[in-house]
Amino acid sequence: MSEKLAVYPKLGELQERYYKELFEASSQGRPVAWITSMAPIEILYAMDVFPVMPENYAALCASRRLGVELCEAAEAMGYSGDLCSYAKNTFGSMAKGTGPFDGKGLPRPDLLIATGSACSTHIKWFQAMSRYYGAPLLMVDAVYSVDGDLKPHHLDYFARQLEAHVEEISRHTGHPFDMDRLQEVVAISDRTSELWYEFSELRGRIPTPVGAIDVFTMMFPLVTLCGKPEAIGFYEELVDEVRQRVEKGIGVVPVERVRLMWDIFPIWYNLKLFMHFESRGAVFVTDLYADAFAGRLDPSRPFESLARRYLNDFLRSGVRTRFEIYRKRAVDYKVQGAVFHSNRCCRYFTMGQLDVARLLRQDLNLPILFLDADMADPRVYDDARLRAKIDAFLEMFEA
Repeated sequence: MSEKLAVYPKLGELQERYYKELFEASSQGRPVAWITSMAPIEILYAMDVFPVMPENYAALCASRRLGVELCEAAEAMGYSGDLCSYAKNTFGSMAKGTGPFDGKGLPRPDLLIATGSACSTHIKWFQAMSRYYGAPLLMVDAVYSVDGDLKPHHLDYFARQLEAHVEEISRHTGHPFDMDRLQEVVAISDRTSELWYEFSELRGRIPTPVGAIDVFTMMFPLVTLCGKPEAIGFYEELVDEVRQRVEKGIGVVPVERVRLMWDIFPIWYNLKLFMHFESRGAVFVTDLYADAFAGRLDPSRPFESLARRYLNDFLRSGVRTRFEIYRKRAVDYKVQGAVFHSNRCCRYFTMGQLDVARLLRQDLNLPILFLDADMADPRVYDDARLRAKIDAFLEMFEA
């Protein structure tokens, strides 16, 4: 295995500073907003409202081995065991008042903002949290189309809602909106995404210079700090370091034998499973999950470009469009096989996996592996069985 990236300590500093500022914001009376992924975080940063994503927090809880405790607490509240484990981790943390920060959970929200552009579960999840805390909830409706093709009226519909919500955010928080400030934040966010795309492209080089653990860990600034200058500084260092690895021919494994593509959510409580692949010379050179949080923006048209970014084609697409996206990525990145995480708690994204896999087999003759687990609830995880399936899959390539 290659040496750990030198930027890791800076990533830890960014995470520590973010959560420290979160608790300080709450204690100092600065408004805190809980938001879904694919809700424009840039608007909140522009209005000096502190944004928190329960999904990101739930992934952190799972990685800190709190998933069982928090999911069981949520089920004791009456929530189904089949519910999204991100939601269960969050509900459990709310009920117990515990979490990964000195045993504390998140500060209560002053405002919640939800959109269904990434997941239909978000709507009911955030309604439940709104009732629990008695906090106002703003909803951004998202248009779906089977082919994933965004029409001008789809974008206009979403953008006009964002403009209307600016007034509501100001009313609930007392913080004014300033267009110049939003354009500044959008420009920073655009540069952040540009750097992430550079990182993603470098990842596709032969040999690949970074592993899957690096990618899913390095997402934090892209997801949580998009619109903050420190995200740019971090990704500039990351891209520079990874580019140096490419120039020197340094790969994540000594001998790269198999190039793979990963589908959707990682298994947050056991990212080390990726190291089992790497021990056999198999590396993940691309995925669509991480890239879904990036998107180029136009500061001169902030609402319109935010609408285009957050109505992400990959997240909203049907089977045929998703297959085409995967097919292009597989060809561009010289992928030799694909691994689909059949995430038992997320019907929205696992639905259609079998069809996408079938099309990839038919069109590109790609070998496919399905791993059944749960992204943030380890109670259904069987490490020995998954490792045996991985070994059998990789033996096909070795043969």
